[in-house]
Amino acid sequence: MRLSLLCCALSLLAADVPKPVKVHGAQVYRQRVAATVAQMMRNYAITYVYGGKQVYSAAACRACVQCLAGNADKSKIARCAACAKCSLDCSNFIHHVFNHAGLAMPYLTTKQMLQLSPQSLQKTWQLVTMPQQLRLIRPLDLLVYKGHVVMVEAVNAKGRGTIVHVTAGRELRGPGVALQRERQVEFAHFRGPLHRILRHRRLIRADTP
Repeated sequence: MRLSLLCCALSLLAADVPKPVKVHGAQVYRQRVAATVAQMMRNYAITYVYGGKQVYSAAACRACVQCLAGNADKSKIARCAACAKCSLDCSNFIHHVFNHAGLAMPYLTTKQMLQLSPQSLQKTWQLVTMPQQLRLIRPLDLLVYKGHVVMVEAVNAKGRGTIVHVTAGRELRGPGVALQRERQVEFAHFRGPLHRILRHRRLIRADTP
């Protein structure tokens, strides 16, 4: 009887311990995320709009570009029906990519990424807060800065690598070029200091930190 109760208690304790995703499962999701990003960069001319949250079609993206091209009146963005169907900001880009890759995750802002507790981020958003160590950064990690989030695409030596993000930065030449790939980025100080490193739970392999 005592042995039975002990086994039951151990089973309940084990159920509360988060289990790492199987290696093959993590690999599949990593491939899906990478393919989603590549497809977006190849097929869509995405314009940055604060609060933009949809990529309806390539035609809608082209219509948004035409709506805004050569127009200095930023207030027109809020009234543009085409841009409502194809525009993103940095946090909605992450939300869009993960969900289209099959990683269901509620939307959250960069402010929430920085202010929510690690426990809340993992329980509700499936985001694991990684140790603040550059050597542990892996492809598809999220790097969170004040007011901005990027996705790591590749990691090089000495805390540098390639990132993809949707940006409203001054480097933009016009509408439809907000989704960008930037190489040799210094992770620790890309948009000010790096505040948080997040990794989706389903992208964690059993054999990685």
